[in-house]
Parts: sequence; C-alpha cells; structure tokens
Amino acid sequence: MSDVNFINSYNEIVFDNFIAVLKQNMMFQTQLKLLEVKLAKLDEVEKQLAATKEQQNEMTQLHATVQSLNAELSGKNAQIQNQSSVSADHYRIQAALNEKTRECDSLQGSMRETTLALEQTIQQQIDYIKKLEDLLPNSKRKKLGLSVSPDSTINTLDTVKPIEIESSGGMF
Repeated sequence: MSDVNFINSYNEIVFDNFIAVLKQNMMFQTQLKLLEVKLAKLDEVEKQLAATKEQQNEMTQLHATVQSLNAELSGKNAQIQNQSSVSADHYRIQAALNEKTRECDSLQGSMRETTLALEQTIQQQIDYIKKLEDLLPNSKRKKLGLSVSPDSTINTLDTVKPIEIESSGGMF
C-alpha cells in the first residue's frame, strides 16, 4: 500500500501544485489585465506629456516674441514722444516766426506811413521856403546867392501862410 499512499500523496501534491500554479497564473493574468489599463493610460499620459512639452516650447517662443515686441513697442513709443516733442518745438518755432512776420509787416506798414508823412512835410517845407524866398527883397536875394528876377515885386506877408511846426521843446 505504500505505493497507493505514495501515488495518493503524489497526486495530492501535484493537485495542490496545479491549483497553486493556476491561482498564481490567474493572479498574474489579473495583474496583467490591470496593468494593460494602466499601460494604456501611460501611453495617453506620455502623449499628453509630449504635447505639454510642445506647448511649453511654443510658450517659451511666444514669450520671447512678446518680449521682443514689447522692446520694439517701447522703442516706437520713445520715437513717438521724441517726434511729438520735435513737433511741439516745430510748432512753437513756426508760431514765433509767424508772429515776427506779422510784426515786421506792421512795422513796414507804419514805416511807409511815416515815410509818406515825412515826404509831405518836406514838400510843405520846401514850398514854404520858396514862398519865403519870393518875399525877400532883391538885395537880400543877391547876398544869399539867389537868382534875382527883374520884375519881382515885394510880396506882402498876407499872401504867405505859415506852416505849423511842432515844437521840439525849445523856446528859441
């Protein structure tokens, strides 16, 4: 009977080992099935990680672009401010030039008026001097070196109108 006991023990051990191997196999297969789901998720996570890295690179490039555009904008703003200050200076200078031109034109106008008034005054004084010379007697005319006319008669002071001369402040 020892052979029967041996075979029974053997069968029992084989059966226990078979069951243990089956349990172990089932356990591994269950773990593999769970790992397959995790592996599928891992692939998705890796794809997301790659996409995130690409987005990060794009963001880095965009950030560099934004910084360069901000620097360019600052330069343009400085140019605009400089140009506006130059424009303000130009406007101020143009306004001053226009004002001086108006002053010059008004001075030229007043100078023309003054010149005309002086010419009229000179002409009146020349006429007055001629009238006074005509009133001088021939002897005085000869002394002064003026031409003497043979038919000159002495004019009276009634025919001569005196020119009103503005006083310059003296009494002489």
